[in-house]
Amino acid sequence: MSVVSGESLATIRPGGDMTRTPKRWITGIWGITVIVILTTGCGRFTTPSHHPRSGVPVPSASSSVLDDGANLYTPGPTLTAAPDDAAAAAAAFARAWARPTLPASDWWASIAPLCEAGLAERLRTTDPTNVPATTITGAPALTGSATTDALTFAVPTDAGVLTVGLIRIPAGWRVASVDFTANVASVHS
Repeated sequence: MSVVSGESLATIRPGGDMTRTPKRWITGIWGITVIVILTTGCGRFTTPSHHPRSGVPVPSASSSVLDDGANLYTPGPTLTAAPDDAAAAAAAFARAWARPTLPASDWWASIAPLCEAGLAERLRTTDPTNVPATTITGAPALTGSATTDALTFAVPTDAGVLTVGLIRIPAGWRVASVDFTANVASVHS
């Protein structure tokens, strides 16, 4: 038996199941194709090279986040030992960081000059009372790979290990990343 409404849209078979006609199959395939194109970006529109209002260049999808018009960052040669001034910078930061009793403005003022500008701004809103360590218990130890302009130190504290990533800028070594791993004993106390 056929259901007729202008054209035959479906055929009802004995037992009640419906089968699609070729017209419905083609419509369904086109619909799926359009959805796939839109969701995968194959049909994306091109973007202007400049913002329409400000005239500021708009980065393309192929431009690098690190590309500020100058050459892209190229890491320096690999080191087998850390320079003394880098280890001193990591230790100075760790000592300044592990002072949770300072007022927030004083705490930030002591660590900001030791950081690269982006990290200094991110740390501006840190509440030092949340810093778990109060004492540095050992010397910074070089961890992972190190180059002449980027390296990482692990600094032991009374509450765990402070990991300090440094980069060399013209003014010297600056902290670019910070992470803390609490001692198991200090987590449970």
